[in-house]
Amino acid sequence: KGLTLTDTLRKLVEQHKRDRMFEQSDRAYRRLHEDSDAWDEIEAERQEIEGTQAEGFIARP
Repeated sequence: KGLTLTDTLRKLVEQHKRDRMFEQSDRAYRRLHEDSDAWDEIEAERQEIEGTQAEGFIARP
């Protein structure tokens, strides 16, 4: 592509930041999943949110 060294390094740094963010998110999600009380609480919140998503909408035939 004809990228400069600076542009190449910038892209590598950004990719590294994204990779670290996803790794940290994955670790946090696994810890949450291992804590059954916390996981149950999250699942209850999800069900509550899903139950309210259709409120106020009228089904069209």
